[in-house]
Amino acid sequence: MLNSLLKKYPTSLPIAFLVLIILVPYWKLTTMSGFLITDDIFTSDIMNDAFPYRFYLSEVLKSGHLPLWYPPVYGGFPLLARAEAGVA
Repeated sequence: MLNSLLKKYPTSLPIAFLVLIILVPYWKLTTMSGFLITDDIFTSDIMNDAFPYRFYLSEVLKSGHLPLWYPPVYGGFPLLARAEAGVA
């Protein structure tokens, strides 16, 4: 039976092997039984990168303004250039 399947679909075994190699290290993520957030949330990119932009965006939008510039970092930069802020 395996020989007939390999003759009919010769690339199926290598593709299945590659898929298995890719999925095994990420099994918890693949089965949705785990998240990739570090134990210390303050070293997480979610806390240090995404949340501050979204918080600033929400505060500015609540005040009735369109947030074009993000001044708290260095001299500021266009907030529309940051996809993490959720503006674009």
